[in-house]
Amino acid sequence: MFHLPASLAACRLFASMTTIALCGSALAGPIWDGDSLEDAKQSPQDAQAIATEGTVLMIKGSLGSSGFMSTDTVDMYRLTITDPAILKFSTAGGNFGGDAEFDSQIFLFQAVQDNSGQWIAKALLSNNDISGTNTGSFIGNAANDGSGFVLQQAGIYFVAIAQRGITALNPNGEIVWQGINQPGLIPFGNFETFGSWGGDGIGVGGQYEMRVSGVAGTIPAPGAAALLGLVGLFGRRQGLFGRRQGLFGRRPGLCGRRRG
Repeated sequence: MFHLPASLAACRLFASMTTIALCGSALAGPIWDGDSLEDAKQSPQDAQAIATEGTVLMIKGSLGSSGFMSTDTVDMYRLTITDPAILKFSTAGGNFGGDAEFDSQIFLFQAVQDNSGQWIAKALLSNNDISGTNTGSFIGNAANDGSGFVLQQAGIYFVAIAQRGITALNPNGEIVWQGINQPGLIPFGNFETFGSWGGDGIGVGGQYEMRVSGVAGTIPAPGAAALLGLVGLFGRRQGLFGRRQGLFGRRPGLCGRRRG
């Protein structure tokens, strides 16, 4: 059996980790596009964490990309709300910001963990159509259904974007947000526990750009952290594969010839 020399294996490992780190760093910053690399999924347990530090201004992704009968009708994200006073999630376009190639809905949940560490979503706010003439969706920090609910606490939350026709259900299979199809209505979910999604997505989906404010990521991007750890490993004088002067040292240099 053929074996790579240890020096070449080390170089290839380093290159692979560099690629991973660069991919991770491409997601960092004000635009999160993680759904293009791995689907954001649909439940609190496997929702995609916006794994970056600092302010996020846009969440990009797509629904129903695998065809008319696709089950990819919801994307759910875990994120941090840092400033409830300026909170916004929007695909309504214009002054609201954001856009979607389909009739969207947006759902906001408080994220909590039970004693076993499992994530649970508690229903807060939702919107289907921002108005009777705009099928984009908008959520701020307050309900407008007469409940008086205003979100005031920073912390970890879930936001989900879905195609029209999808409904959030509680563990008993009951609809969480009544009246969501009324244009302009942003109802309060009364902290009901999310159980599952019901209904069928209408249309074929498409791309979305959800404009957000008052929002940040949840954790540092793991790719960059992995690269830093690898550099530290190989940077030691007597590194794992390196010789006296590390991976890229001149005596004799694992990834290059001795310089003349």
